[in-house]
Amino acid sequence: MTAFKRSQAKYVRKPYKTGNWPEYEAGLRQRGSLAVWISEDELKGWGPRKRGQRKPGGQEQYSNHAIETALTVGTVFHLGLRQTEAFLRSLFSVLNLDCRAPDVTTISRRARKLGRLSICRPAGKTPVHILIDSTGLSIHVGTLRKPPKNTESHTADRSPRVLIPPKKNAQVKPEVAALRKRNRNIRSRARLGKREWHTRSGCSRRSIVENTAYRYETIIGAAMRSRTLQGQRVEARVGCQILNTMAGPGMPEGHRVD
Repeated sequence: MTAFKRSQAKYVRKPYKTGNWPEYEAGLRQRGSLAVWISEDELKGWGPRKRGQRKPGGQEQYSNHAIETALTVGTVFHLGLRQTEAFLRSLFSVLNLDCRAPDVTTISRRARKLGRLSICRPAGKTPVHILIDSTGLSIHVGTLRKPPKNTESHTADRSPRVLIPPKKNAQVKPEVAALRKRNRNIRSRARLGKREWHTRSGCSRRSIVENTAYRYETIIGAAMRSRTLQGQRVEARVGCQILNTMAGPGMPEGHRVD
């Protein structure tokens, strides 16, 4: 193994340090707390609707919050639907709670009917920037829905606007249609510099969504469990809710150490 040369220092990734480690460490512990994933309000509305809120016909024995909570707990702790049923049943038994755990058939059937679960606050009239990443999630069927009307921009790692950073010694090639955008990126980065080009071109924003997709695949998983498109949409939204909940107790605030 050759010795490290001083001239190679500029190619070494800069180290980062977490400035709020005590708060972040406490947040990491909170992610394993059942109180974070099962609130008292959800337990109060666990069963069927009250008499004045019932609709004609057969009544559902579990609220939508109950089904959503079951899916959330199963996803967080990587449990199958049957294991989720047993987990909730044993939890209610230990705590002496007057709640019944939905069975595996009920969870699977009702999950497809949850519809649009809230992930974040609605954007309203403010511009929306959609960031897309080819996540590599293993799915059975899928489609991309029409974006909101107030969408201002799209950024994707496989979008018509190529934002792939050129290699260090990349050279401009003959100006053909397939290489026009690549050549544009090479000239632009040579003129602005690597760091400035990342900021102006939007490549830095693209890196953020790639990191988010990496967090989803690492924490939630790289494969969808549901075999229907409706179920996969609900499953993906539950996963996004989980990531947002995990970020609530605290996220690392890193700064580069020069």
